[in-house]
Amino acid sequence: MTISKEMWGVVAKELESLFAVTRFRCDGRVLTVRWVNTSKSGHTFKLAVYIDDRIQPGKGWLNSDFFDPFVVKIWRKRTYTVTLFKRKTGESRRSLAAVARLKKQFPDKVIVYYDSLFSSASSLIRQYRLIEGLEYVEKEAENG
Repeated sequence: MTISKEMWGVVAKELESLFAVTRFRCDGRVLTVRWVNTSKSGHTFKLAVYIDDRIQPGKGWLNSDFFDPFVVKIWRKRTYTVTLFKRKTGESRRSLAAVARLKKQFPDKVIVYYDSLFSSASSLIRQYRLIEGLEYVEKEAENG
C-alpha cells in the first residue's frame, strides 16, 4: 500500500519536531528516522535512518564486504571526486597544458557511497515518495 499525499503531510509535520521518531516498513525491515546531533558544538542536527534500529556505515560502501543492496533505495547517495592534478590560479600556460595532459592520461576517480544522514526532512520525503512498497507505521499501531 502506497502512502497517500495526506499521510506524507503527517510525516512532514512529525519530522518538524526535533524529538520526533518516525517509522516506516519496507521489504520486511523497519526503518526508524530521528534527528541526531552531528557536531561537537551541538548545533548541527541531521535526520538519521536506522535499519532495524541500527546504523552500520560499512553497508553503504559499494566496495565493502558488508555492502547491503537495500541501502541503495533507503539511504542518500553521495559522491566525491579524487583529483590527482589541480589547476592553480596564476600558473603559466605551459604548466596548465601539462596538467590538462595529465588529467587526460589519469582521469579523476569518482567514489560513490550511501549515507544514512539526510540534511532536511524535505530531501528525505522527496526520496522516500519514490520507493515502492514503503509503508508508514503510525504511532497508535506501534504502541499497541
